[in-house]
Amino acid sequence: MTFNKTTGLLDLVETPAGQISLHGGPVIVTSTNTLKDFKHHKEGDTYIVEPRFDGGQWVRWVFAPGEPPRFDYTFSVKGEVDYIGIGLNYPEENIRAMEWIGEGPYRVWKNRMEGTRFGHWRKEYNNTVTGESWSYPEFKGYHADCRAVTLHTSEGAFSMIPSNPNLFFQMLRPERARGAGNDNTAPPFPETNIGFMYAIPAIGTKFQKPEQLGPSGQKNMQLNWVPFKGSLWFVFK
Repeated sequence: MTFNKTTGLLDLVETPAGQISLHGGPVIVTSTNTLKDFKHHKEGDTYIVEPRFDGGQWVRWVFAPGEPPRFDYTFSVKGEVDYIGIGLNYPEENIRAMEWIGEGPYRVWKNRMEGTRFGHWRKEYNNTVTGESWSYPEFKGYHADCRAVTLHTSEGAFSMIPSNPNLFFQMLRPERARGAGNDNTAPPFPETNIGFMYAIPAIGTKFQKPEQLGPSGQKNMQLNWVPFKGSLWFVFK
């Protein structure tokens, strides 16, 4: 795994089978993630990579013998936000399918959580825009209670396994409907295009903004600096 000492972020992954173009993270999606310091050192047989960012967050990579690479994090959010979580980037053009354990097969929004079942799911890549094309279920969006996810790509398959249950997995960013006269049905997404979220945005209708549709349509509000913490394992096959 190659890291950029200027940004502190992952640049590239090399496996015995070839390159995996995972990059640009993981980052805290509600932070500016400006690098203050970059440290790396050994602790016994374990190697630690510890970029230090502004905003009071704490993150580190852990490389231990016989274990997959692990990303640990702790961060806090206060105030009104669209989403809360960690994210990174992978080229959309390389993605062929996603396979996951969690709620499916459909995506969800904060105010549209019904209609899914917990299980083992797989769906092939599509670029469906609801109501404008018809390859369902839509591939892009947030998926609820994701316990593990594998991306099948032109570079091979790799998996991400979070330590916490009840997280939403972000798969890319859906395109805005070409015929839409407003952004009511185009909820915000992070700049990163894959990741795990503690909170996600709501969606509106053709005529109403999400905040006009009741309590679940409001933005996410954190009143106190309660920390979010966890780990994310990466398995390259």
